[in-house]
Amino acid sequence: MMSGQEIASELGITRQAVSNTLKRALGKAYNNAKELWSEESPFEVATNLSIMFGVKDDDVSKFFKLFPINIRIEIIEDAKKRVRIKE
Repeated sequence: MMSGQEIASELGITRQAVSNTLKRALGKAYNNAKELWSEESPFEVATNLSIMFGVKDDDVSKFFKLFPINIRIEIIEDAKKRVRIKE
């Protein structure tokens, strides 16, 4: 898997441009998937997308960080309701 910097170098653009493009694309994919899977919660939609895109366990946090911040917050709030965390 190529890093953002490697993609940027290959395309002759900045790493930030790569990141912004990925965020926009993942935001659109999430919103479309949310409509398609309307019975699923935000956390479940994000999980299904990670499976669909073949995200490996080691890359889940990187994948999650690609979501636009408003979607990340939505997913986090839903996950807090669904996942019990031992303190």
